[in-house]
Amino acid sequence: MPFATTLNTGTRIVSMLSDHFIMTIIVMIISAPWFIILIMADQHMVVVNDLLMSIYAAAAFSVYFNKDIYLGQSIGKRLLRFKVGLRRRVIFVVRVFNDGVAFRDSIPVQAGWEAYSLVDEGSTFRVSGDPMVMASYREGFTTSHEGLYVKKRLSEVREDTLMDMPIFLDYGGVYAAITEARLVDYAGMYLIRHGDVLKSELSPWPY
Repeated sequence: MPFATTLNTGTRIVSMLSDHFIMTIIVMIISAPWFIILIMADQHMVVVNDLLMSIYAAAAFSVYFNKDIYLGQSIGKRLLRFKVGLRRRVIFVVRVFNDGVAFRDSIPVQAGWEAYSLVDEGSTFRVSGDPMVMASYREGFTTSHEGLYVKKRLSEVREDTLMDMPIFLDYGGVYAAITEARLVDYAGMYLIRHGDVLKSELSPWPY
């Protein structure tokens, strides 16, 4: 059955309340034998093993907190045809050196996830001040990555203009560079300016 309910605050609240009510009923049903045994033990009709009873109670109440254990879809979400995205692992690594910072993310092999489509990336670099920028400007993504580098102030760089990697920043004797390396099955990155922020712009698949 397709899950097509629009994700909004009302749907979330109804889903939470439905889950709470349904899971409470389920836990009460599962816990009924536990209460019956306790009543019988209180009337000295049976002998109770406290350890086993504690384990049984913990197991019964753990059902409530594991309502999303099956494919991330609780009973309430199924009734409302509402699905929360499956949890996926993404590894993010940051390395700091005396004169630089490097970061990378990777998606490890995971069961039930054979492929994905990358539509965008949100990496940004906030630039302090108004340094001189030396970059190779591009009109499009189809390029040989060869060309002249032009120097101009960051504030003079036209917004949404593609800058090929690497780019260099000159703070009057103090220099910085932004580049990328070791791409594996990943789109190449350009940069575009939005105010004092340089945002990544991934190269699309050529048609």
